[in-house]
Amino acid sequence: MAVASHSQPDLSGTAGFGTRVDSMTRWMTPRRTTTTQLEEGKRSLLHTAESTLDLLDIVLRSARRITYAAICLVLFLLAGYFVACFLFYQYVVPATAGVLIIGGIFDLLRGLRGVHRIRSQRLEKQTHI
Repeated sequence: MAVASHSQPDLSGTAGFGTRVDSMTRWMTPRRTTTTQLEEGKRSLLHTAESTLDLLDIVLRSARRITYAAICLVLFLLAGYFVACFLFYQYVVPATAGVLIIGGIFDLLRGLRGVHRIRSQRLEKQTHI
């Protein structure tokens, strides 16, 4: 006897019906085909979730590749900087110091501006109260 799906009744005991009719009419009912595919494991109940997982897997793989590429780029630039420091010490070190000092000054100015903005907001709140 053929394996019957749970969505269709077992007609093997009925005269005139049986496994042959069951197998011959299987193509006529798409619901039955889907049920059979579910039972045999050919199709997932949540095939939309399956495609989402595939998309998520692709995104994660590409994100991993991008991360590796970014790490390699940073290491390459860092190695280039060390080579430049070794070869052109008299130019690179003062330039780096200048960039760091200028960056520090900009950070300090941005911090002072933020402190000033917070103080002015507090004064506005106190005057409105």
